[in-house]
Amino acid sequence: MTNFLDDIKFTHENDKDNQVIFHISVGEKFTNSQLNIAYKKIANRLNIPGFRKGKAPYKIVEQFVGREYILEESLETLIPKVVGDVLQNTDLSIANTPPRVSIVEREPIKIDATVALIPQVKVGSLTKMKFTDKADSVTSKDIDNQINQILESQATWEDVTRKSKYGDMINVTYKSSINGENFLSSDKLDYLLEENSVNPLLGFSSKIVGSVVGDKKSFKIKIPKDYFKKELSEKESQFDVEVFSVKEKKLPNLDDKFVLSLAQDITTVKDLKSKIKENLKLRSEENLKRILEEKILDFMVEKSKFEISPMIIEHSANNSMEEQEKQFSQYNINYDQYMSGIGKTRQEILEETKKTSEINIKKMLVLEEYIASKKFNVTDKEIDKEIDILKTNPQYQSMDFNSENVRESIRENIKRQKGLDDLISISTKKTPSTKKTTSSIKKSKKTK
Repeated sequence: MTNFLDDIKFTHENDKDNQVIFHISVGEKFTNSQLNIAYKKIANRLNIPGFRKGKAPYKIVEQFVGREYILEESLETLIPKVVGDVLQNTDLSIANTPPRVSIVEREPIKIDATVALIPQVKVGSLTKMKFTDKADSVTSKDIDNQINQILESQATWEDVTRKSKYGDMINVTYKSSINGENFLSSDKLDYLLEENSVNPLLGFSSKIVGSVVGDKKSFKIKIPKDYFKKELSEKESQFDVEVFSVKEKKLPNLDDKFVLSLAQDITTVKDLKSKIKENLKLRSEENLKRILEEKILDFMVEKSKFEISPMIIEHSANNSMEEQEKQFSQYNINYDQYMSGIGKTRQEILEETKKTSEINIKKMLVLEEYIASKKFNVTDKEIDKEIDILKTNPQYQSMDFNSENVRESIRENIKRQKGLDDLISISTKKTPSTKKTTSSIKKSKKTK
């Protein structure tokens, strides 16, 4: 029995799954102090005849609301304080995860608090971790595709007098109705003619392609069966359309003059192609690096042994779901409606998120353990170099790079990258030949 406060005692026992259960007993002295705090809060909320707010004696308040009500109020502060103090006064390696608390007895107060221990990992052998992935080579077609994207981004639209065709931009006003009631409409809309476009409905573009300026067209379109408004499914909509302009896309000429207009440091088409090739190569190498990192961590997780409390996994999964729900709310999307739309319950999504969280936790653990075993050194010069790069990013302009916490965070990120680079190196290095020479074979036989 451990006694670190005069009136609070606790013991602990190992639970399964890398967890510990604390059995805590709270004495009368500490309980009464918390009851007194609760009484004052309640007294300040009550209007008791004959007393000003907050001035009624304890016994009067107890008669008014009942001892059980005061006790319940006191537990709101008593339990976090008691459990928190107990965890601070133990030598166990407790994980930063909220404990699971249950009240065993109310008078005297006895509490059981299940806590997660820091996860343990034993990294398996990496001798068979070999990958032969290569970066994708950059082809002339890849370069041409990039150039076409640049030309497309600088394209202009010019009026034409011919009939419109797919790929043209037309300016239209349209109105539609279903059984005489307004349905869809738009005024002076720049509309890109695309075959099989579903804007505003599938079949609209095919009805107006070939039109010229001044055309007025009327036609009917059947609403698709899978339309998001089920009540309108497979009904016919009457469209009335007027065309105000037809424009075709004009791409700039690929010459040195055009290239010079893009950037001052690139002056010729040849320079542009070289720069694109260089960037594509870097992108390909970065993509290879990401692929290898995933394969490496998957391999390490598969070969390693873990002791992780389910409480840690569930806590991580709940945080992920809360973060996702916040992101949905930023776009005014109701999370419950989203779940209903994909045909899943909150519990089903939680179980899926748990699996993802467990994998991510394991990947983090094996990498941290590997980094710790290698004792990578990070110099101030390396940190300063990384800070210089971060300063060029507007996202980090307000960051205090002189802060020790910031510098330590950067140090850990550099260590992480060193660890991954080291793992990539050993997993892609060719294994030396294992053939023995005749003399070495003879020697090994003699040893036997």
